[in-house]
Amino acid sequence: MASHRAQIAALFMTTAVAMPANADSLGMNGVDVNGEITLGFGQFDTPGGTQDQTYGAIALDGTITIADGFGFGFDLFAVEDFESSDRRDYGYAYLFYSLGRGEFRAGIVPSAVDLIMPEDSFTYGVLVESGLVAVAGSAVQFLALDEDELVPTGVSYVADYGALDVAASVHFARNSDDVIYALAGTYAIADNPGGLSAYVSGGLEHVDSSTVSPDTQIWVGVGADVASFSLDALYTYTENVVSIGDDGSFWDLSARYQIPSFDGLTMGIDYSRLDAGPGDWILTGVGAEYRFDNGFGLSGSYFRQEVNGLAVDGAIIEASFRF
Repeated sequence: MASHRAQIAALFMTTAVAMPANADSLGMNGVDVNGEITLGFGQFDTPGGTQDQTYGAIALDGTITIADGFGFGFDLFAVEDFESSDRRDYGYAYLFYSLGRGEFRAGIVPSAVDLIMPEDSFTYGVLVESGLVAVAGSAVQFLALDEDELVPTGVSYVADYGALDVAASVHFARNSDDVIYALAGTYAIADNPGGLSAYVSGGLEHVDSSTVSPDTQIWVGVGADVASFSLDALYTYTENVVSIGDDGSFWDLSARYQIPSFDGLTMGIDYSRLDAGPGDWILTGVGAEYRFDNGFGLSGSYFRQEVNGLAVDGAIIEASFRF
């Protein structure tokens, strides 16, 4: 299995992950499903001229309880570029068993690192988000997005111990003897609804391979909410970025403000930076999202991407429905 960072540059401006965040769920007779459907239009001002892109995405995740504490879980995603007919998708499917505060999973399961990853950013939109996943996400998530790779199978344990959430996972590559180990956790320093809430998080992933140099990645995150304002920061360090020939570090900073006098309206700003090898990549975005009570939402954003001093400006409009 090649390094899971070997195609970073190709993914920056292609497709994206749009996993529903805080979506309402459809639950009946042991079935609990969350979903989001997104339609988007983007326009990019590149050195070669203006480029338009229209796309659609659908994401589903949920559980089906078969017996007390035992059932089937899934997480599915697909996005298609209507201009080029390019499509990218992934799917997780696993059995789970709940025991006390924890849950065991087996099959094609998400990485433990997914526990600490931030929510998708509406200031970047569905179209750009996969660039961040390729850089900051787990090896398992990267392989799930890569159509040339098979999603590893594995086992995981996720548990909630009050202020502390923890997860551990082991994945086995399906076309080699590579093994991916991951640990992650989030601790709530303060949890005061309507006041100050704050957390710290961390994660570690190691790819044990006999064919390429070992690949280790660490995550450190902090965040806080005060009334209508929230701030989150994530730092990632990765060894053996094969496509660049060096180690790499990644920063992601985001701020959100929910307008108190206009319920459902959120303003946001994001800053993301990758430093690796001889160059760097910077992405900055500002935007707004309005979420209606019935699950429909509208968002618009403007962002600038800079790669080794070369800038690309873009604007995105998205309409979505969460259920």
